[in-house]
Amino acid sequence: MRFLDRNLRILLAVLDEDHTSTRVQRVADLGHKFKRVGEVSLNATRVLTCAGTYEPVASCYWDEEFGRRDRVSGAGAVRLIDATDRGTRRLIAWLHEQCSKPPVRLRAEVKPEPCERPQPVECTPELSYLLLPWQQWFQEAVREGSVLKGKLMELCLTPPERPLSLVPVKRVRVHFRLQDGRVIEQAPRWEGPLALGVAGELFVRAEAVEVDRLDNVIAREVTILFGGPSVIADPKSCIDEILATLERPSTVLQRLRRTYRQHFLHQYHDQVADPEFVELFEEYQRTVPGSNRARELEERMHALLAKGFVRARRDQIRGYGYDEFWCSQSYSKTRRMHTSSGHSWV
Repeated sequence: MRFLDRNLRILLAVLDEDHTSTRVQRVADLGHKFKRVGEVSLNATRVLTCAGTYEPVASCYWDEEFGRRDRVSGAGAVRLIDATDRGTRRLIAWLHEQCSKPPVRLRAEVKPEPCERPQPVECTPELSYLLLPWQQWFQEAVREGSVLKGKLMELCLTPPERPLSLVPVKRVRVHFRLQDGRVIEQAPRWEGPLALGVAGELFVRAEAVEVDRLDNVIAREVTILFGGPSVIADPKSCIDEILATLERPSTVLQRLRRTYRQHFLHQYHDQVADPEFVELFEEYQRTVPGSNRARELEERMHALLAKGFVRARRDQIRGYGYDEFWCSQSYSKTRRMHTSSGHSWV
């Protein structure tokens, strides 16, 4: 046990996906014994850094965007964990789950400082089209009484007093000044992060990227700017909520789809006497929205709806007497056809 405490990378090797599930389960059963990993273990465990050296994990920072050897340089690179190494990534993920004091995320403790003022570039029509929903989002986020601002406050995200200014730039150059005086410099050949917020401005590199990637990067930066260290440890939920409120055509269509699916469930419940559906619907009403159980109930109810909707709609139309009207019209039309063709009608 002491050996594994001092060499946590061996534990991650055992948890490699290539091993059998029996061995993984055997180690998982011992998981509670590894929860005592503390300061001594973190100081004894060394990780690969962006400088190519192995340093104590307790003295290093973690950042998935800047943690690449081809993106940073300078004396501070020895303090930044190499996020491209597969074994190191598994180790850091395990430490974040098991340790009370996991490796510190770089943006949670150190703010990026611009090395130079990014030069704005002309905003093309295509880029303007991509950034327009974000400009509208920033305006709505600071408007007093807006629903969006209320949602952000519920997520522990505090919008600034004024909307962020979106500035398209060619490149972004920053550095991180650590507490020990070392500086993590940006590599000269790297153009910089796709988006970075500094002092009320959000710089966006003007390059051809997928819309989903651009939105995710901007949403992550907004989460960091509005939430600070309290949300940097687990920003995914905030990023998902922000993207769900962005007025993109795909987002609007997804919202409409959810609305109509809910409408169909309530309509079917109100108009059709289906005991099995009613039982699922009542449980669904008492279930937390968005949970796994709620999604399971939705799928089961929609399966029943697809199966019984046509039958229920046919019975409803018959109840209005439309079947008799259609039959009488068909009878008259058929008789006229036979009469015009010279046939006798019996």
